[in-house]
Amino acid sequence: THLAMVGAVGLSAYFALWACAPGASMRPPTLDLDAPHQIGVAGVETTADGSTFSPDGQLWYEQRVGERFSVGGTVFGGATGLIGVGALGRWHAVELDRFRLGVDFEGGFLYAAVGVPMAYRLLGDWWVYTSPNAGLRMNGLVRLPVGTQFGIGEHVRISVEGGVDFFNTTIAAGSSDVAFVGGVAAAVRW
Repeated sequence: THLAMVGAVGLSAYFALWACAPGASMRPPTLDLDAPHQIGVAGVETTADGSTFSPDGQLWYEQRVGERFSVGGTVFGGATGLIGVGALGRWHAVELDRFRLGVDFEGGFLYAAVGVPMAYRLLGDWWVYTSPNAGLRMNGLVRLPVGTQFGIGEHVRISVEGGVDFFNTTIAAGSSDVAFVGGVAAAVRW
């Protein structure tokens, strides 16, 4: 009975605070070996009906650890009025000149997600990408984003991303539980 009560309180806290997850994972999937550090900032908007918007802001840092892995952290907030922190990890499985494929891991206090970032270089430093992911979070259990990223000079990257969150109960509760997410990010690499 004591264990059941602790479990019930724990689950209640978990679901009450579950929305403490980034509105979108705006990290671009192209962290190069010749610029192994990245710091970025993003603004994200989420809507279910086109008339009510929920803002979110993010700041992240990521660095390469060896040739195939990168780790980092993020600070985010906005949609729920709360601020959260999380850890980031990525396995860079395939890194060709024009194609990238990896596996993302992210998590924090009461949220976790796994994604598969993929990017294709169109021209020069212009990429298109997607990063389908699934996780334990109230603001989008399954996400299907698509975006574009381009460089400004040698060190700055700009990303524009849009997508769909399925089972988003924070913004789309009582409707179809589908939300539309869009964001803009800027990152500096060195």
